[in-house]
Amino acid sequence: MSEQSKNIDITEDTEKSKHKDDSFIDFVKKLDLSIKSDFVSADLAGIDFGGNDLRDADLKNANLRGANFAYANLSGADLNCANLKNANLVKAKLTGVNFSFAELAGANLKYSQLSNANFIFAELSSTNFEGANVKNARFGYNSGICESAKRDLIGRGAIFEDQRRKLAPNKLG
Repeated sequence: MSEQSKNIDITEDTEKSKHKDDSFIDFVKKLDLSIKSDFVSADLAGIDFGGNDLRDADLKNANLRGANFAYANLSGADLNCANLKNANLVKAKLTGVNFSFAELAGANLKYSQLSNANFIFAELSSTNFEGANVKNARFGYNSGICESAKRDLIGRGAIFEDQRRKLAPNKLG
């Protein structure tokens, strides 16, 4: 079965499974799939991943719009280019997650653990970082984030790559 048809089958079966109150992780196990390798470019919009262990998941290019990841552990996951618009990531463990080039507009990351996460080139319009641990999280070249939000994140330990490059010539001169 090709990767593309596999994703289509997963999406169709996921919709059926949601109505049976099965958890997504149970569904994945039934199909003998791995969340760590079988969901690149998958359409998982609106799925409830809340509280699940998704460490090191490979969700590059996945459509996770409106998905629930509250209290989930995605430490080390790859969400490069993923669509997480309006996703719920409240109190999620997101240490070391790669969010580069991801769409996070309207995402709720309130009280999440984001240390060492990568947000380079991520879209951050209306993204909620309230109370999140952003120590050593890398940001830069982000659209949708205002200067006051940048200052707040920097004050909590975030690193803005584009800010460092702007400041470097002044320090040298």
